[in-house]
Amino acid sequence: MLWHFEFAGPVRAIRVRSALDLAEPISLQVCAWPWRALGGREAADVAAGIAADIAIESEDGWRGVLRLPGRDLPERPAESPLETASALFDVLIRLCLEQLEEQAGGHGGAYVDLHAGSALIDGRLVAMPGPSQAGKSTLALQLAARGHALGGDDRLLIGPFAPDPAALAAMTLGLNARVRLPLHATSGNFAAFVDRRLIRLEGLPQGIGFLAPRSGEAAAFGVRAPLAGFVVPQRRDGGGIALEKASASDIMRQLLEQTHAPHLPVEALVAAVQALAGSRPGYVLRYDDSAAAAAAIETLARDGFRGGVG
Repeated sequence: MLWHFEFAGPVRAIRVRSALDLAEPISLQVCAWPWRALGGREAADVAAGIAADIAIESEDGWRGVLRLPGRDLPERPAESPLETASALFDVLIRLCLEQLEEQAGGHGGAYVDLHAGSALIDGRLVAMPGPSQAGKSTLALQLAARGHALGGDDRLLIGPFAPDPAALAAMTLGLNARVRLPLHATSGNFAAFVDRRLIRLEGLPQGIGFLAPRSGEAAAFGVRAPLAGFVVPQRRDGGGIALEKASASDIMRQLLEQTHAPHLPVEALVAAVQALAGSRPGYVLRYDDSAAAAAAIETLARDGFRGGVG
């Protein structure tokens, strides 16, 4: 049996031909990225290979392999439907980047995919780039618990990089946030915020929870917001909160480590990241308490990214 899906793209819809029923694992990971299961003539066309942008194959009905029809790209194997859905979003984001590049017509309007948590504070987006377990998800959700719209806990598109770097904006994707469980015992009100939005299904991986934001709590797919600046989170044991101004070169180094742009040549990627690092203020946030850290980020954003704490 085959299942087929359609996702919104920044320019046109993206269609998926799938040999796995991914409706539930997709739903776990999406809060505001429009998608639908195809039926009737549309499904028949996709099944026949007409207008299918992504193909998911499976020999055992459990593990999936992702391919882009007609393109010589590495296969993306996954060990479960949930992993397959996660890999699918990686490919969907790649195709979104390609659509934006195509829309620009080769005139330098590139976007990049930044591994960052984010939240909208007074209409401007604060991006928190960093590696896994740096606290991106927790800080983004702490800001959401303080009433700021969630931009995302992990992925963010930023661009275009020409003709005017001042026009750089962040584009949100509408993906559900994840949180590491159990929460720290001192999480307080944050624990209640997470608990009321936690998706509870049997068979989910231990230690990871998916959250479904309520209406208005998360930015939808394709929302473009002015980029206020960067905060690089660094967890530490003890020492309170220290929020320090970072140089453009320090921010560039962080962004190079956390930026993904397979559609761009290396030279174009480096130029884009350099423009990004030089166009917005950046801070390093060292913290031992995520609630206090979120409050410091909120104050920094409302002060226009001036000053520091610690």
